[in-house]
Amino acid sequence: RLVVTTTTADRVDAGSFVDVDVVVLANVPRLHAKAAAALVSHVEAGAGLFVAMGDQVDVESYNRDLRPLLPAELRGVKGQALLDDANVSEVLGLTGFVAEHPVLRALTGVDAGSLAGLQRVRTTTTMLVEPDPSADRQVLARFTNDAPALLERALGEEGEGRVLLLTTSIDREWTDLPIRPGFLPLLEQIVLYLGRALDDGRPRVVRV
Repeated sequence: RLVVTTTTADRVDAGSFVDVDVVVLANVPRLHAKAAAALVSHVEAGAGLFVAMGDQVDVESYNRDLRPLLPAELRGVKGQALLDDANVSEVLGLTGFVAEHPVLRALTGVDAGSLAGLQRVRTTTTMLVEPDPSADRQVLARFTNDAPALLERALGEEGEGRVLLLTTSIDREWTDLPIRPGFLPLLEQIVLYLGRALDDGRPRVVRV
């Protein structure tokens, strides 16, 4: 159901987003100004964007060039503990899910307070975001310290564009999420939702 093309940030230009339904920025340091402007226009016109954090992310560049898309302004990185640290109380879990959201609905089990395959996720490092009660965004999941973990923002006059921001990484640098059984279903649901393939239930091919 997915057609995926992978590239590096330095090869992305204003024409890279043509015929692409969903763009994933996975620990991308920054985009060139013209590519960033093209991405903003592309998402505002109805495309989907998934942004995952990591140690390469240039906070200043994101806040300057991609702020029109981000659900929240980035503040900086906060490390909790090493994954093998004996002080597990400093390691963050996931909680506060919006269980009825299309991305999470398929992962919700009998207990609405947890998601199948993600109960034991342990995260050591996150990207802090600026609090803004007036911002047009929704927090779909939080860490156990109440910091936002997954945020959504709608773009465009009719909310055509969709943006999801994960405030930790999708590799194992900051979290063990990638080795949990719920990781692949979660990422698939995210991409299908951003590509509007979940809107009516019909099978579709989504270009990523």
